[in-house]
Amino acid sequence: MEEIKIYVANTESLRDASVFERLFSTLGEERRARIESKKREEDKRLSLGAELLLRFALEKEGIFSYSVKRDENGKPYLAGDKSLFFNLSHSKSRVMCVLSDRAVGCDVQWMDPSVSLSVADRFFLDEECALIRSQKTEAARRLMFYRIWSLRESFVKATGLGLWRTSKSFSVMPAEEGYLSHGIDRSMPSHFCEPCREAEYRYAVCGERERFAPVEWIFLEKL
Repeated sequence: MEEIKIYVANTESLRDASVFERLFSTLGEERRARIESKKREEDKRLSLGAELLLRFALEKEGIFSYSVKRDENGKPYLAGDKSLFFNLSHSKSRVMCVLSDRAVGCDVQWMDPSVSLSVADRFFLDEECALIRSQKTEAARRLMFYRIWSLRESFVKATGLGLWRTSKSFSVMPAEEGYLSHGIDRSMPSHFCEPCREAEYRYAVCGERERFAPVEWIFLEKL
């Protein structure tokens, strides 16, 4: 697999109870129980959407039976298969899945207008905060905040380090050509992309592979 494969779906169609139940019934008992454990209906839709997206992506690779486990840091992996890496993310009504033959992580963020941009001062490095403040309008500052946030999250998920790595030990910033990073060496997943643009969402992928395939949008209701 020479490219990181990227899949995205909108879960709004799962608001239709008949669509939800039809797709829900195609999952195994363990996965259905995981979804049913969610308290909010939105979380159930996102969980179902993520399961469907992962299954779709794996079946395209010829994998029709699989088991997902988590390592000591909580990073999911395919049990018994060390040749394929995946990662999932979801936010508001979007779900995202990436596949690679090397370490990979992804993140999608709904740009919540109620979030204070001062959060950046607590978790971002000074140069990231300065880049956010340098934007000329509030809308541009919020956009940059979420771009940096999603890029950072994709890196954390790609490495699987989680709490082992403090938020102020590295930075990732959009630049005119590519991305500027601090505290990330070549031994780590260090290639980034922002694969698609939507008015209310930001997407980011980080991986060891340098090449990224175009995003494939999946219509869950047609699965």
